[in-house]
Amino acid sequence: MESDKLIRRRQLLELIGMSHTTQWRLERAGRFPARVRIGTGSVGWHLAEVEEWVRERERKREQEAAREGRGGVTLEAGVTVDGFRGKR
Repeated sequence: MESDKLIRRRQLLELIGMSHTTQWRLERAGRFPARVRIGTGSVGWHLAEVEEWVRERERKREQEAAREGRGGVTLEAGVTVDGFRGKR
């Protein structure tokens, strides 16, 4: 069952794109899924929990962008990325 899969630190860091220290600080602050003890000196993370954490961060980023009026990239005549008007 893929949803019960445990991933090790190397896979975790590749998935989230953060340093070990940043991930550790987030976990310590309760803002990241908790590790699971696999054995003596071995830990892992539930893949499903980490994937949900990533999706939640993406949702928050999109909500913040919408609140700030930074919706998706829309190019119209005379308008460039993020609403900046270029010279004509």
